[in-house]
Amino acid sequence: MAAPLVLKAGRLLDDAGEAANAAAKAAKATRIARKAAALDRLSALSSIGRKGASAYLTFGDDGAVLVDALGKEFRLGGQFDDLGKFRFNNSASDTLHQLDLLLDTDDLAKIDLDNLMGNVRSLALQRGEKMHRIKQFRVGETPVIGFEESPGLFLDIGAKGLDDIRWIVDRPFFRHDIQVISLFDPLDVDMRHSLGAALGELHKGFSGSLDELLAMISGRSDKTVVIVGHVENGAFVMRDPLGRETGRFVIADIERASREADGTVLFLGCEAAIARAVTGFTGCVRGDRVAASLAQAVGQDTMGGFLGAIARDSGEMLIRPDFSVAERARFEALQVRPSGGAATSPLFSSVGGGTLSSARAADLSWRLIPALPWYWPVLYLGGAVLLMLEPRKSWARWKDRWWDAPDRAIAPVGHLIGVIGRALSFFVLGPALIAYRTVIHVAPWGLLLWMLFVAPLPILSVPFLWVCLMANGADKSDGGETQVKEANGHATGLVTLLVAGGFLWLWSVLFGLPEPYHFFTDRNTTAFTLVSLVGCGSVTFAIARTLRKRGIDPAVVKESILDLPMTALRGGLAGFSKGEGKYGAERAR
Repeated sequence: MAAPLVLKAGRLLDDAGEAANAAAKAAKATRIARKAAALDRLSALSSIGRKGASAYLTFGDDGAVLVDALGKEFRLGGQFDDLGKFRFNNSASDTLHQLDLLLDTDDLAKIDLDNLMGNVRSLALQRGEKMHRIKQFRVGETPVIGFEESPGLFLDIGAKGLDDIRWIVDRPFFRHDIQVISLFDPLDVDMRHSLGAALGELHKGFSGSLDELLAMISGRSDKTVVIVGHVENGAFVMRDPLGRETGRFVIADIERASREADGTVLFLGCEAAIARAVTGFTGCVRGDRVAASLAQAVGQDTMGGFLGAIARDSGEMLIRPDFSVAERARFEALQVRPSGGAATSPLFSSVGGGTLSSARAADLSWRLIPALPWYWPVLYLGGAVLLMLEPRKSWARWKDRWWDAPDRAIAPVGHLIGVIGRALSFFVLGPALIAYRTVIHVAPWGLLLWMLFVAPLPILSVPFLWVCLMANGADKSDGGETQVKEANGHATGLVTLLVAGGFLWLWSVLFGLPEPYHFFTDRNTTAFTLVSLVGCGSVTFAIARTLRKRGIDPAVVKESILDLPMTALRGGLAGFSKGEGKYGAERAR
């Protein structure tokens, strides 16, 4: 009986093995088909523009592998260096010189791009379903490798905050939300006419003062403001046909006004308006080109598309970000030339701008009230929900903490005002006070959870947590029970301190402390951690001991902190009560 069962189980295992092998072959065939399709698209990129040998570069545990359009694999000679980057030997370099190569973004960390760019005929990067060509440029004397995010627009592949750079180029760009302001002298009629004819109502010629321009930008925070003019030394400059300066608008001032208004501004420095002392303006030939380029650019649906349209007429651009200003994403689009290429005269001499950072945009999108950070309304609404869970009990506690209204028979108007004021204050101020008490109660445990998962805040959380645990362990009642609970509070706080200290020490030794502690921990992370914890524990112990020596119960201190807003309101508003309320009576006594 057992033998047939064993045979049947063996056949089932064989069938399962064959199915697994078939699935693996099918998956491999799918990968090969996808790579073959990608290689077919590779020759369509403008950087290649030719039919030739192409291959897909990937990496295994033992080195680099080339995969051609038929799925055949060829191993390349070389080795990984100390940084985990693969470097090709001479034989592999000779092979790569004959190929158009495709590289997946997942393999970027495994390759020395400078080494690869010097060996390959051309290179492209595959990110999902998108394909980007990669080129090496020179910015001044520095070589920079960029990948093409949109036609003519390259991003520095080695720049920090690449996701934030993509946030800039992927920002939505709507024609009806654009305002083009040209800063050309009123006598430059040809330039102004060209822009007006190409852009229509989107264009506004400006010839006022700097303050008027800043006020205009501040009032257009909901629009993308594009400013075009002649740039000299960080400022837009207007000149008449004789070369005399008739207006100057500092770009930093314009950017500051846009930042304060949470707006988006783009700067286009145009060479078409350069004035000559003898011949006047350069004429409308380039002016027509500027207008045509802008007309095409404002029809794009993303900021990257806008900049890409400018790049097609002005030459390839490399985006270099600047995140030095909080909540602001600024950038400069540099006119670049391939390494070894000749410099050309661009249509726009300088391109740059600033917009909201991704964090600032997310904050504004979550706001229920534009003037307040998103968490204040959320806390208030949360307090309102908690208030409505027990409305009768909450109202009873509110009445006990408020002043009594005047007697109805003696002062009917005052009584009505008192009743209405108490009810209104309950519905208006009650949610905020309940949210405040809830946050104070929950904060220590939230800090503890933050410490356990992230580990940058134990130094701040341990003293607060210890004080709250001691306060929770104390009791206002008399007798020996109070001392027992206080002792339990001390023990719990001490254990928590030791656990937090041990966890932080272990975390710092294994992984290092995250920012912003790196500034303090460059020399000795472990010593800093231990000293910080001992210092925090000593200060906490000294505070607790001082309070108890003076006969102050930590529970009373805690309740005073919790009731601080209510105490202030009660003390300030009690003076308006003219009846025989309990607080009025207490003052009389």
